[in-house]
Amino acid sequence: MREAVNDYLEVSGANRSSISGEEAILAHRKIAANRLAIDCIYVLSKEELSKVDRELEWIASDFLM
Repeated sequence: MREAVNDYLEVSGANRSSISGEEAILAHRKIAANRLAIDCIYVLSKEELSKVDRELEWIASDFLM
């Protein structure tokens, strides 16, 4: 899952550097990860969504690989 999410974040442009540097990249990654979680709302149970949301948050926050 981690590799797929990081690939999505890269393709979506969330990893692009800007004037704000790392803070902006982190914010963009979290926004993109939240979009993925929103897309899961209709197919996952509350518990599953909570687990996916936590995992996406962790992946988005860990961008200095």
